[in-house]
Amino acid sequence: MFQQTIIDLNPRSSTAWQLIQEPDRVHHTVRLINPSQQRVLWRLHGTQLALRHREPLNWQALERDGRLLGEHRSASPSFMFERGTELHFNVLAYIRRRPRTGSWIVQRPPAYLEWLQRCASDHGFQALDVQALTQISYLVRTSSLSLRLQPVELMGRLRVNAPETFAQTMTDGLGRMRAYGCGLVLLKDARVQF
Repeated sequence: MFQQTIIDLNPRSSTAWQLIQEPDRVHHTVRLINPSQQRVLWRLHGTQLALRHREPLNWQALERDGRLLGEHRSASPSFMFERGTELHFNVLAYIRRRPRTGSWIVQRPPAYLEWLQRCASDHGFQALDVQALTQISYLVRTSSLSLRLQPVELMGRLRVNAPETFAQTMTDGLGRMRAYGCGLVLLKDARVQF
C-alpha cells in the first residue's frame, strides 16, 4: 500500500524557494530522498510538496545535502471510498507526445477537459463541474530530453463510481506524465486530512 507525505516548504530556505520558482528541480530532490528508486508521484501546490510513495523515504539525505526544506509529515490516504461519494479534486493534465515525430503537443484547456471525461470512467469516477486553468510553464531537463511543460490544472467535483478502481487511481495517478508531476489526483474534502 502506498504512503503519502506532505512537505511544508519553508520560503526562507533558498532550496525551497528554488523548488517553488522552478518545479523541475523537484525531480532531483525526489531522486535524492528515494534510494530504492521506486516510483514516487509528486505534486507541488503553493508551498506544499505532496509525495505518494510505496517505500520509506531517506530524509537524512536532505540534511546531508544541506537542504532545509521545512517540516514533513505523513498523511493518511487510506480512507475508504464509497460508491456515489462526491469529492472536490484537482489534477495537472499531462502532455502527450506525437507518436511519429516525437514532438510534444500542448493543447488548449478544453482539450484537457475532453481527455479527463474520456479517461474518467476507466479510472472509477465521473467528472462533474470541471474547469481548466492554464498554469505557469516550466522547463524540465532529463538525461535524454529537455522540454517545456505547459500544465493545465483541472479542478472541480468528481463522483466515485467504482471504489476499488478509484483507490488504484489515487495510487497510480492519471496519464503518462506522472514522472513530471502531472496526473497526481489531489482530493479536497473534510475527511481527507493532509
